[in-house]
Amino acid sequence: MKKKLTIGLICISLLAMSFMQVQNWTISKDSQITFKIKSALGMVNGSIGGLSGIVVFDPANLSASDMDVTLDLYHHHREWQAR
Repeated sequence: MKKKLTIGLICISLLAMSFMQVQNWTISKDSQITFKIKSALGMVNGSIGGLSGIVVFDPANLSASDMDVTLDLYHHHREWQAR
């Protein structure tokens, strides 16, 4: 019984560690940031495209996580909705 419990705990630990690996994401060129700003003069909706970059996430060592992202501000759109 003790041997089965030990083997079971080892398997669960290995499974949990597999989810704790460093994860890398490359941001797609089609990605964009959208926003909505409410002001005294009305609502402004907009988006910024031209995103690129890499996100590195390490759940076991958050201080080692990193993000290198750039925006191309020439790819923007805004729409003003007056009150």
